[in-house]
Order: sequence, then structure tokens, then C-alpha cells
Amino acid sequence: MAGSARKTSVVADLSPVGRRGHAPSSRVWSTRADIRGAMEHVAGYISDVAVPLEPQTADLPTDSAFAVFGCTTLPSLAHDIRDDLRRDAPWQDTLRLIIAASDDFASLTRDSERAFFLQEPSTTSDARYDAFLAALAVHLCRGAGLSRTPDWTRDADRYLPSFWWYGAAEEGTGLRAYAWQRTPSCFRARGVVFNIDNLASV
Repeated sequence: MAGSARKTSVVADLSPVGRRGHAPSSRVWSTRADIRGAMEHVAGYISDVAVPLEPQTADLPTDSAFAVFGCTTLPSLAHDIRDDLRRDAPWQDTLRLIIAASDDFASLTRDSERAFFLQEPSTTSDARYDAFLAALAVHLCRGAGLSRTPDWTRDADRYLPSFWWYGAAEEGTGLRAYAWQRTPSCFRARGVVFNIDNLASV
């Protein structure tokens, strides 16, 4: 849509509203002004877009993926992971959420949409997944050709003191050599061993 396209109110997919349709809370922002406020906050610590995001251009247009499709964000993904952990869901269920979020990010083409997706998520209640989300954010930025990554991904609490072997590699030591080989450096640096092939959509 052209830069002069009319903007309208949208319901943003933020942390209280996950892919599973949790009821909106008072933190759900549904007006253009609220989205601008959110993006001004994001601009303070997100520096991973090729062109710096200016607050005055932060409105999401009517054809934004968030308005049209209700795409996931990292905050909403963290919310859903926290929900999975509370109900002791199998790691395969959580992986499906991560795959879906990664696919959503790949569909974004605007800097403002990417910055909106990359907002700092709240804790998942598990330090391992908190480190995982930081690594995922860096991996997605690099995959999209962005020159920088969000500042929050380098916070000390986004690094694990020892390695966590994710998924099948944790359950079977025979898979660990291959998982290590297929783990991107941004995951290993944070103590997460994650075979990146797991992100392939099925």
C-alpha cells in the first residue's frame, strides 16, 4: 500500500492474545494511537532494522499482516509457551507454535511489522525458553538480512549457564552430535542446542 494509504484501528497481536485465542485483556491495544505508543517504545531498544524506525511512521496500515491475518509476535509466542509449560504440554506442541511464529515472521515485509513482531517478550517462566526466544529473534533477523538485532536479545538473563539440548536431542544422546552440528551460533552462544531443521514447516 502506498505511503499515503489511510490508516485505521487494528487489534494488535500482543502478549495477552496468543495464537490460541486467549481472551483480550486491558493491555490489548486496539487504536492507532496505542500502536504508535507501542512502536515508540519499541524504537527505544529495537535497532535491528536496516532503516531506523521513526516513531512518526510507526502506524500499522490497514493491510498489515497483524491487521489482516492476526500474525504472532514474540510476546504472544512467549505467552503461549508459558501456557504450554503450565499444562506440561509435550515439547512437540511447543515446537509447532515456534514454527508457526517463524513462518509468520518470514511473511513480514515492512520494517514496522518486523519491529512490532520483535518486541521484547515477557518471561516464559522458564529460563531455557527465555534464552531460546532471544536466539530465535537473532536467527530470524539474520535470515531476513537485517543488519542488527534487538538489544534485549543480549541481556544477561537470555544466556544459560549450561547447555540445554532441545527436544529429541535431550531425550536421546545418539542425536546430539548432529543436533550440535545443525545448531546456529546464536543458539549455541546462549546455551541452547537446537537443530535448526526443526523449524522447517510440515
